[in-house]
Amino acid sequence: MLSERNMAAGEIAAHFAMSKPSVSYHLDLLKQAGLVSSLKDGQFVRYSLETAVLAESSSWILGLLGRAKDDAGVSPAHEEAPVEAHARPSLLLDLSALE
Repeated sequence: MLSERNMAAGEIAAHFAMSKPSVSYHLDLLKQAGLVSSLKDGQFVRYSLETAVLAESSSWILGLLGRAKDDAGVSPAHEEAPVEAHARPSLLLDLSALE
């Protein structure tokens, strides 16, 4: 959701089967972790995704997966194409390579 546009807490809460205060609490945890940022907009708080933190985390995880492949002796022919630096990180990771 936030990868598409900035949203108010109420807009985000409408997508979940939990109370608005619970959603706000979880958004605050994500903010403390540096995964989202917030900006007061009148009576609303608008949240946006912090892609830099996600990109760093994704790179770190992909680096670990690369080392695991190296340790397992996976040949370069089976390697996937590298992730471009400007590509928006995905929250869904393909972990099938670990099997």
